[in-house]
Amino acid sequence: MNPPKITPDMQMYRLKDLWQATQGDKNPEEFFRERIGRTYSSLEEELICGLPLFDQQEQEELTAKAVAIAAPLALQFPDQRAFKAVAEKDPELGKNINAVGLINFQHLMQTKFYEECMPLWQASEQHEFPLSYKKVEDTNFMGARAKCVETFNYGGAGAYRPLFYATMRHLSNIQGGENTADIRQKAKKALEGKRVLELGSGPGFFLRFLEDLSSCETLGIDMNEEAAKASKKLGVHVVYGDTRKLQDVVGDRTFDLIVSKDFLSYAVTKEDARPIMEGVYRALAPKGVTVHTIDYGKMGEDRYLGFIKESAVSLGGNAEELISNFQRMDPQQKDIMLRKNILNIGPGSLDDIGFNPWSFLRLDCEDNLSMALVRGVAK
Repeated sequence: MNPPKITPDMQMYRLKDLWQATQGDKNPEEFFRERIGRTYSSLEEELICGLPLFDQQEQEELTAKAVAIAAPLALQFPDQRAFKAVAEKDPELGKNINAVGLINFQHLMQTKFYEECMPLWQASEQHEFPLSYKKVEDTNFMGARAKCVETFNYGGAGAYRPLFYATMRHLSNIQGGENTADIRQKAKKALEGKRVLELGSGPGFFLRFLEDLSSCETLGIDMNEEAAKASKKLGVHVVYGDTRKLQDVVGDRTFDLIVSKDFLSYAVTKEDARPIMEGVYRALAPKGVTVHTIDYGKMGEDRYLGFIKESAVSLGGNAEELISNFQRMDPQQKDIMLRKNILNIGPGSLDDIGFNPWSFLRLDCEDNLSMALVRGVAK
């Protein structure tokens, strides 16, 4: 099912469709009154979170059922008459196929945004350089002695595409039909004079990218001292510090925008997440926005066992013992081990900190979970 071509005047229709798909017949007056001043695209992002999520196979099955109903009537998607026919025949299928259509439309907008940003990423490459770290420690893993290898390669600004997209959707109104010049102009206006803080910034590739787009003031924090030192090459300011004690690093400074890329999934445990986000809340200026992308995926069992074998060969571990211990785990334990990252913060889990009026998670077209929070009045 191919979404229609994006045109800027579709935005109000999208909001209306998203409202009906997620809120039904509820009166939208109170919802929009509480969000006066927010961009239309940020309202879209919030409503999208209310849509059910389907994997690729589920989408294909739903689409096949919908086509089977519409085809005998000589109707094709995305014709609205096809959606109406499916809804009349099978209301539950109609609701789900409408959600799939809205999600796919969102993916199309995001993909187009990435394409139009390509010249911006290419221009940023002139500042970039390779940087990585590796640390090996002894550990007890699944009941066997093993080596824990921590490696991380800092990607350039292009790796920040989902974060830049999500940030722009909240700071500026991204309608979906913008070209490169439009995006550059909107970014410049949205970031002008903003104070920006990045958690887990590495040497500051993304901060350099933002400063090249606009006259914003940036600061990065990283727990790798070498990454902080490398920021001098980029002409940005990154400090070495512990984000769990954010106020010890930034003092009483506040920021209009606080961001992170994968930081809440790679470098943060469940116990760490809350003090970090409490510090973020205190460091946000009134009406400040914090946006985070969270990498989330699941490794296949065969691939995981192959990874254990490869690691044992290179590090001298006992692969047979590790694999035997893994095979004895119950299905739930195995599922936890196979997950690339365990999501530490869910919807509503930060309400008592003061984030208000909404927080949300959504799945984007690159399988990243993106979380955005708006600072509200502390409870």
